[in-house]
Amino acid sequence: MRPFARFAFPAAVLCVLSGAPLAAEIRSVPEDLENWPVAATLDGTNVNLRAAPSTRSPVVGRFADERASGELLVVGSSRSDGGVPWFEVVSETAPKGWIFGKHLRRIGDGNDRVGRYCDRLRRDFGLTPAMAVAFFGEPGSRKTRRFTIEDWKLDVTETTLVFHGHTAVYWKVNGRDRLRSVELPGGWQGFGDIMLHDDSESVAERIGPPDTVRNRVWTYHSGTREIVMVFDREARLESMTYSAGLFE
Repeated sequence: MRPFARFAFPAAVLCVLSGAPLAAEIRSVPEDLENWPVAATLDGTNVNLRAAPSTRSPVVGRFADERASGELLVVGSSRSDGGVPWFEVVSETAPKGWIFGKHLRRIGDGNDRVGRYCDRLRRDFGLTPAMAVAFFGEPGSRKTRRFTIEDWKLDVTETTLVFHGHTAVYWKVNGRDRLRSVELPGGWQGFGDIMLHDDSESVAERIGPPDTVRNRVWTYHSGTREIVMVFDREARLESMTYSAGLFE
């Protein structure tokens, strides 16, 4: 039997808005976007969202400002003939498209491995119910309920999608959907390159040591986001859950 790995636990890392341009920060490592999507915010007004990385490409959307765009998740990169960076983004408010590099700023610490892993999960499981259905097809079941968070006077529409192998919960608040949680209760799926039945040592190599360990439960934090991993007695991963706070 493999002994269960133990680690020192760092404090949770808070996501901080970086003032440096995204293009400058990741210009030398475009392959980084393929493995770790980057959360970003708009830097500019009346910014075009284009179908391809070129000013000659059709405009598929336009963001008036940062508030209108909300958070953007960078999922790809390209360069024009002159070496100018463009970034492919998905969001809760617009279709997938390309934005000129100077109009984006990265959110958070690029060295926060847990935070970047959370962004990868959001890309893979979809920021909205519509994205999830596009990725996985129609769910086995869909439930919707509405309620109010009295402390903040916020009306919430919660959509729960049950797919083969995972369950995803989305909240719509102020007209915007967000991924609230994903649960993998068993089977052979995974979060990114961490798969159910992986051993604890390989998990730690990919995402780092957990913030806390209690019995066979590992917990990781990045801001208000949390990943919980449950291991069996053989130190094999048997279930995983991702959850995000209301204001991530």
